[in-house]
Amino acid sequence: NNNYDIKQIDLFSLEKMPEDASVVVMAAPQKDITTAERRLLASYLQQGGSLMFIADYNNTSFTELNQLLIDYNMEVSDTRLREGDSNHRFQDDAYIMRAIAPAGKVTETAIDGWTLVENARGMNILTNVKEWIEVEPVLTTSDDGYAETNGNPEQSSAAGKQNIALLSENRGFIDGTNVTQSAKVMLIGSSGVFSDSVIQTFGNQLYNAGLFYYSIQYLANMSESESL
Repeated sequence: NNNYDIKQIDLFSLEKMPEDASVVVMAAPQKDITTAERRLLASYLQQGGSLMFIADYNNTSFTELNQLLIDYNMEVSDTRLREGDSNHRFQDDAYIMRAIAPAGKVTETAIDGWTLVENARGMNILTNVKEWIEVEPVLTTSDDGYAETNGNPEQSSAAGKQNIALLSENRGFIDGTNVTQSAKVMLIGSSGVFSDSVIQTFGNQLYNAGLFYYSIQYLANMSESESL
């Protein structure tokens, strides 16, 4: 309904990404990508492509994907996030959070507490800072969030703002001729954010559907005027 053609692709069988792929979405993968898939995605992104990666907290580690994400100054952690502020919990469940969407490239005005997130995996910003790589939070806990190593509440970080979703732009591959768009990668630490049950239950009362729409809009380099 918004001028997008949606197709499934099997990375394992591809030699190169389809040329019409404006955004590749990896939704709740159960295992890490392979080295060949990493190289395929890296090449696609370096040509100005965009990736949205969505992963709940589980026992899967994404070692190979994190090799790719070094170029975007981010990593997918093995931590489960817990909300310590009762005002940012849903029905006082520390693992179902009313997340904060700070103002940025995706969210025009900050939206506090109106994005429902469950079973969240933490996303980390690395310290390998480069001036051509910009990373910003898309969803966070409150200042009273905790990151549990391997999901163990007894191995929690100190209280602080934890990143549930991040957006990175790497302008380093732009050459002005063959590559004119920056490479964009968004990490989202919960597939429940976009689940049918949340959308069907709450609709536009929450920011969840809007977050997906505006994220895809930005990643696909589409303007509002190009959309229905």
